[in-house]
Amino acid sequence: KKMSKHKGNVLDPFEMLDKYGADPVRWYLISMSNPWVPKSFDLEGLAEVSRKYFDTLRNTYSFFAIYANIDDILSRADKTGLTVDAFLESKAGDPDRFDRWIMSRYESLVKDVTDALDKYDITRPTRRIQQFVIDDLSNWYVRLNRRRFWAKADDPSKMRAYLTLYRILEGVCRLSAPVSPFIEQLKILMPMARPGLPYTGCRTSTSAELILASMV
Repeated sequence: KKMSKHKGNVLDPFEMLDKYGADPVRWYLISMSNPWVPKSFDLEGLAEVSRKYFDTLRNTYSFFAIYANIDDILSRADKTGLTVDAFLESKAGDPDRFDRWIMSRYESLVKDVTDALDKYDITRPTRRIQQFVIDDLSNWYVRLNRRRFWAKADDPSKMRAYLTLYRILEGVCRLSAPVSPFIEQLKILMPMARPGLPYTGCRTSTSAELILASMV
């Protein structure tokens, strides 16, 4: 049914923003159909997007952050004057087949999203990003490579897994920004953030600070 004040079936957008956040609401509206197409707003659909995509991305980062904190990656990178990316690269071994596969999938994602956005198509890229994060990154790469993150000390394979996951999370942040500019609402950088460190948004890694930020 069409929303109408007279019928009393209007949803308060500010309540939706307070409950789910601006990014999930925007992501849901964009991913369900092209912006110019009339929408059949579904609260269950919005909740599903928040749970399946945003929670999966947050949990994937949380997995990375837990083990990166155990190995004190951020502090050690700071002490050497390197970015997190450069520090991990200096310790990483050669990419194995899992790393090569997920990076190939990610590079294809970047190409597809960039080509679509250049044509002002924003619905298809959100669906591609969502599919990549849920299926390729979380359900495949992270799940099959957990034991690499459990290795002792600066095991080269572990450091390569850190680097691969870090680069992809950074890239997904940037790819998602056109649709979810308040990417800090993903609640994903709290574990690696230093106390009092201000949020600077998604950016290229030019310091040892991670490039995602925590949601309030």
